[in-house]
Amino acid sequence: MSFRMQGPVRLVGRAPEVAALAGLVQATADGHGGSGVVRGEAGIGKTALLDTLAAQCRRAGLLVLRGAGAKLERRVPFAALHSCLRSRVGAPPCDLDRVSRLLRGEGAAAGSDWDVAISEAFVEVVGQWFATAPGALLLDDLHWVDPSSAAVLGRLLGLLNHLPLLIVAAGRPAPEMAGLLKEFEARGSESWDLGPLTPPAVAELVHDLAGGRPGARLLKRVEPAAGSPLFLTELVAAYERQGDLCVRDGVAEIATGPDGGDGSLPAGSLDEVLVDRFGCFAPQEQDVLEVTALLGAAVTPQDVSTVLGIPLREVLEAVGGAVRSGVLVYNGGRLTFRHELIRQALADRMPSTTRSAVLAHAGHALAAAGTPVERSAQYLLLSDQPLDFRSVDWLDASADALVMRAPELAVDLLERSLQAVQPGDGRTGRLHHQLARALLRGGNPAAAERCARAALYTPRAGEPAAAVGQEAALRWQLALSLLHQGMLDQAVEEAEAAIASDGVGAVEAARFRCFIAQCHGFSGRLDLMAAAAEGALACGRANQDAYSTAFGLYLLAGMRASASHPGQALELIDESLAILGDLDVSPDLPMIPHFVRGFALVELDRFAEARREFVTGLRDCEYGGTVFQVWYHVGMTQLGYYGGRWDDALTEITAGVATNDLLGVGDALRSMQALIGVHRGRAREFADLVEHPDRGFAADIYEFARRWARALVREAAGAPGDALDLLFDSWKYGVREMSQDYLRWLCPDIARLCRRLDRTDLLGHLTAELGRLAARGSTVSIQGTASLARGLLESDPDVLGEAAGAFRMAGQPLAEGYAQEGAAEVLAGAGRTEEAGAALDAALAVYGQLGAVWDADRAKRRLAEAGVRVARPWRVRPTTGWGALSSTEHLVTALVSEGCSDRDIAGRLLVSPRTVTQHLVSVLGKLGLSTRAELAAVARRNGTTVQAPASAPF
Repeated sequence: MSFRMQGPVRLVGRAPEVAALAGLVQATADGHGGSGVVRGEAGIGKTALLDTLAAQCRRAGLLVLRGAGAKLERRVPFAALHSCLRSRVGAPPCDLDRVSRLLRGEGAAAGSDWDVAISEAFVEVVGQWFATAPGALLLDDLHWVDPSSAAVLGRLLGLLNHLPLLIVAAGRPAPEMAGLLKEFEARGSESWDLGPLTPPAVAELVHDLAGGRPGARLLKRVEPAAGSPLFLTELVAAYERQGDLCVRDGVAEIATGPDGGDGSLPAGSLDEVLVDRFGCFAPQEQDVLEVTALLGAAVTPQDVSTVLGIPLREVLEAVGGAVRSGVLVYNGGRLTFRHELIRQALADRMPSTTRSAVLAHAGHALAAAGTPVERSAQYLLLSDQPLDFRSVDWLDASADALVMRAPELAVDLLERSLQAVQPGDGRTGRLHHQLARALLRGGNPAAAERCARAALYTPRAGEPAAAVGQEAALRWQLALSLLHQGMLDQAVEEAEAAIASDGVGAVEAARFRCFIAQCHGFSGRLDLMAAAAEGALACGRANQDAYSTAFGLYLLAGMRASASHPGQALELIDESLAILGDLDVSPDLPMIPHFVRGFALVELDRFAEARREFVTGLRDCEYGGTVFQVWYHVGMTQLGYYGGRWDDALTEITAGVATNDLLGVGDALRSMQALIGVHRGRAREFADLVEHPDRGFAADIYEFARRWARALVREAAGAPGDALDLLFDSWKYGVREMSQDYLRWLCPDIARLCRRLDRTDLLGHLTAELGRLAARGSTVSIQGTASLARGLLESDPDVLGEAAGAFRMAGQPLAEGYAQEGAAEVLAGAGRTEEAGAALDAALAVYGQLGAVWDADRAKRRLAEAGVRVARPWRVRPTTGWGALSSTEHLVTALVSEGCSDRDIAGRLLVSPRTVTQHLVSVLGKLGLSTRAELAAVARRNGTTVQAPASAPF
C-alpha cells in the first residue's frame, strides 16, 4: 500500500503571501497585534499557506493555536475554538482547566448562560497567555466556523490593539463568511485571494512531487488540475501508484509501453482521484478510514474504536498508513484529514443506508461512552433513520444539557422525537417543554409560545391536554415566551392562570407571583408591582421557598432604592442575599441583587462600597451570563460621573456599549456620555441624541439623565431659560418612577441656573425642599446640596464654603466646583474681589482636573464681567501624553509594566476585564503607542511606574 509521496511538500507559487505573512509574524514577535484573511476555493492551497505560517510563528518563538471549522460541526457551539485548544503547543495545561471543563459541560452554575461562560473563560485564557508573550491563532475553513466560535473570534480581534497576538483565518468565499469578514475588515486586517497556480508554479510543484523536472507528457496529463495544488498533488500521486511515472536523467515523465501503463488519466475528477488513493489500503483499513471520515473532521482513535467495537490497537494500526502518507494527521490526540475534500470523498463511498445506520449507532455508542451531548445529537440528526425508542429515551434524559449547550440542535432533534412518539407516551409533555425551552433559548419566542400553547391546550388522543407533571413547566415557558416578545399584559394573564390552576403547586405559584411583579415593574406599574412582590414574598415564606422569598425582597429593595429610601433598601437587599445564599440565580427568573445594593450605596455616598458591589455583579454576569450585564456598566458609569472619575466613566461606557445589550440599556450609557461631553465642551456632538427620549429598558430609572443632558446642551447653545424649566419641572414632578428626593442630583445645576437667571422664586422653593430633606439627617452630599442652594439664595459665601467642603468630603468634585464658582460670584458682588479671585481659582482647579472646559469658560466669563480675573495660570489636564492619564490609567500602566494580564489587573483594581481592555486602548491612544510591550518599556524607561495597591480605592 505504500508509495513514494510522504506528507506535505514545499509551498510553491505563493512567495508574495509568504513574505507578507512573515512581516506580520515579525511584527507580532515585536509586540504588535495583527490579523489577516486568506481566501480561495477548495484545494487552492489555503491550508498549506497556514502550515507555512505556523512554521514561521514557531521559529519566531510564538505560541501557536491552530484549529479549523468543520462542515459536520457548524451547529456544535465552540467546535472551532475547541479544535484550537486541542492543537496548542507549549501552553500551560492548567490555564485550560476552566475552559475544558466548561466545554465538557462541567463547572458552570446551573443558572448560568453556558455560551457566555465559555466565551469569557476563553478570552480570559487568551489574555493570560499573550499578555507578555507573543502568539498566533490560526483558523482554517472559516466558512464552516460555528457561530459561537465566530463571536469569540470577534472579541479576540478587539484585543489586538494591545496584545501581541496574530490572528489569521482562511476560508472559501461563502455567505457564511460575510459577518466575520466584516469583523476583520473593521480591524484593518490584511487579506489575500489565492488563485490557481501559474504554469511556472505548476511545473515547480510537479517537480517537487515527482522528484524531477516534468516532461511535456506529464505536464499535459496534469492540465485537468487547472492549477489546483491539491488536485495536482493527488494526480501525481495517482500516476505514481499505477506505475506510470518514471524519472530519468532528472526528468519526470509519463511512461508508456513496456516501461509503464498507457499514460491515461487515473480518474476523471478530483473526487475519483481522491477515492482512488485509498484503493491501496487493505479492506479492513478502508473500513476504519471510512468510519473515521464519516465521524467528522477531528475524531479520536478511541471514538472510532467505540463506534466500530474493535480494540484501539486495531484502529491505530489501520490508520497508520494514512498518517504516514500524509492523508491523515494525528495531532492533539485527534485524527484529522489533511483536506476536507479527502474526508468528504471517502465518507461518500459508503452507501447512504449504511451511512445513516452507522451515524445513528455512533450517536448512541458515543453517548454511552460519555461524549458531550451535542456531538451525540449531531450524529443522530445526520442519520436519516427515524428516531427509535432508545433515541427518544436518550434525548428525554439529555435534553436539559442539550438545550443549554446547543439549542438549535435540540430543536431539530426534539421535533423529530415528537414525530416518533405515540399518543399516550409519558415522555410527550417533557419533550414539548424542552422544545419550548430550546426555541426560546435559540431566539424564537413566538415559536416557543406556539409550542407551549399546543402542548397545554390541544387535546390529543389517549393523553390529557397537558401531560401529568408538566403543566407548571409548560405554563412557565408560555409566560416567558410572551415576556420575551414584549407582551407583558398577556404574560401576566398566563401567569395568573397558572396560579389558579390545580396543576401548579404552591412553590411554583410563588415564583409565578415573582414573575408577575417583575412584569409590572417592566411596564412601569409600580403600585401593582409592589402588591405582587408582597404577595410573592408572603407566598415564598409560607412555602419555605428560598428563591421566591429572596426575589420578593429583592424587588421591594429596588423599589425602596428608587424612591430614595436607600437605608431601607439596603436592609431588604441584605436580607435577600442572606436567604439566597449559595443558590444559583435562575435564568428564567433572574435578579441582580448586587446592582440594587450598589444603587442604594451610591445614594448613601458610600461610593467605594458601591463600586465593589457593581464589580461583583459584573463578574458574576461575565462568568454566568445574564441579560442584565449592561446594568452594572451603567452603575459604574453613574458612580464615575458623580465621583468625578470621568475618564473611568467613559471607559465603562465603551465597555458597556460593546456588551450584548439585549434589553436596550445602552441609552442610559449614552445619556451619561452626553453629560460628560457637554462639560468637556462637546455639546454639539450630542445635540441630536439628547432631543430623543430614553426608550431603553432602564428608562424608568435613567430617563432623568437624558433630560439632564438635554438641559445642559440647551444651556450650552444659549438657552439657559429652557434648561432651567426642563430641570426644575423634572425635579419637582419626578421623572417616570424616580421621585423628587432621588432627583436631588439635578439640584446643583438647578440652583446654579436659578442664580444665573435671578429666579429667586424657584431658588427659594428649591432651598426649602432641600432643607426639609437635609433635616431628616441625610448624607453629606445632601447637606452640601442644601447648603449650595441656601448660599446662592442668601448670597452667603460662608454657607457656600460649607457646601464646597461637604461636596469635597462626599467625593463629588463637580458640585464642589459649582459651590466655589457661586462663592466667587457672591464675593465679587460684595466687592470682595481678592477673595472672589481665590474662590474662582479653586473652582478652576476642580474644573481643570475634570477636563470641564465648558464650566471653566463659563466661570471665567461671568466673573470677568464682575471684574474678577484669574489670579494664577489656569490649566486643564492635557488630552495626550503622560499628563493626560487618569489615576486609574496610571495604575493600569504600572501593572502592565509588571507583566500583569487584563484579568490580573481587573482583580487588583476592582474593575471588569472588559473595562481593563478599554483602559488600555485609552492609554495607548493618549501616549501614541501601539503595543502593550511598548507601553511597559516606555513606562520603565521614564521611571513613571508606580506601586499599584492591592485594590484600588474609589
